[in-house]
Amino acid sequence: MTFWQISNDRATNKKVDYTSLVTPESNEECMASFMLMSGYLTSSSLTSPQFYNLENFSHSKLDQLLSTLCSLKGLDLDYADFYLDYDSDYIKFKNLIEEFIAINFKATKIRIFPFRLQYFKQWQIAANSIPNAVKVILLMNNLDHVFIPSEDKNFIEFMNFLEGREDDAIGGIMHWQEFITAIGVRKFKDSNILNPVFYNETYYTHGTTLIKTNFFKSWWEQDFTNGQRIVRPDNPFGPWVNFNWSRRYIPSREFFRHLDGYGHVGISAPHANILRPCCQFINGEILHSDWSSGFEGSQFAELPYGKPPTFNLHEKSSISYFQTKDYLINSNSYHFSFFRTMQLIEPKKLKDYCALILILISFLKYAYMREAFKRNFFSYKHYKYRFYYQLVTRYNKFQIRNPTHRKKINGFKFLKFFKK
Repeated sequence: MTFWQISNDRATNKKVDYTSLVTPESNEECMASFMLMSGYLTSSSLTSPQFYNLENFSHSKLDQLLSTLCSLKGLDLDYADFYLDYDSDYIKFKNLIEEFIAINFKATKIRIFPFRLQYFKQWQIAANSIPNAVKVILLMNNLDHVFIPSEDKNFIEFMNFLEGREDDAIGGIMHWQEFITAIGVRKFKDSNILNPVFYNETYYTHGTTLIKTNFFKSWWEQDFTNGQRIVRPDNPFGPWVNFNWSRRYIPSREFFRHLDGYGHVGISAPHANILRPCCQFINGEILHSDWSSGFEGSQFAELPYGKPPTFNLHEKSSISYFQTKDYLINSNSYHFSFFRTMQLIEPKKLKDYCALILILISFLKYAYMREAFKRNFFSYKHYKYRFYYQLVTRYNKFQIRNPTHRKKINGFKFLKFFKK
């Protein structure tokens, strides 16, 4: 365990406080990495503790923010803008947090603003102040999403992949356990990429995402809020950012972990459980302790193994490595389907099918997997899931038959939805 000593020297040579936004000049030819973080530190929640199954297990929001900041230093960002505000319980930690940012982002050109973005004009000015060399933005409107890989190699690869896609492409990097099993997810076919990538269609985005700079700026060209607050693109207090159906690309591994877990979608597997903060503020000091990894040795392990069980799939003389266990942690999600797992992994040979089935069978020793299989293969016996299962299945079939814009969906006849 280590601890951070926050001194009175706030490393002002690494931090710049702007009273107004100015567009940074940049003559860099290569793509620069940039993060825009905007949030409000408070213990108040829009949901009840039951939403994430946190009745008996919760963490300080300060500890969660410190852990998020500590984890993000692994991305080695070129630029970062922080728009942070605090409620009356946390305002006393403002200087502490700004000093912690300066310590953890020593190689990054940072700007810290004493407010969060919550009105259209603020978002517009913030978007126009992004450095010219930035092509893809890491948008962070969640203060409790930590970067969990031990290195940023795969993340950079995925970011570069996204930069080469459509102008309105976005990267689905939050709540990976939900996104990878979402309705309509398909594998992206490209033999030139090292790691598999998946995609589906969406007309809105979430609080933590990768977004192309020009697409992000297009959201703020014309005011659609009528003066109402908009604290994030998926705004809980008023109008959302909506756009035409666009592709959301989903990586083949988890990059960001929600510290409060995924109880809201029925995932109770230890692989995706509630994660303790790696940083805690205790007796005036910030104590840091690395997360532990592994699952076999302890049902309470905090992170899955860095190299989960894999098997090889041959396609055009190239070998792709699929992180099988990472996919199967979603078997405890309401969206789980054995056939969806097959569809995502796409085994090409009989031995690959057999390998996948053996892995599934070996997971039966875990109670959460047994419950998932019961729900999947014998859902008609579980009346509480029966309607949901049928609804999702039928909607998935309808979406495949009718890949249409959201506005057209509003006009379809309800009976058509239940046609076989």
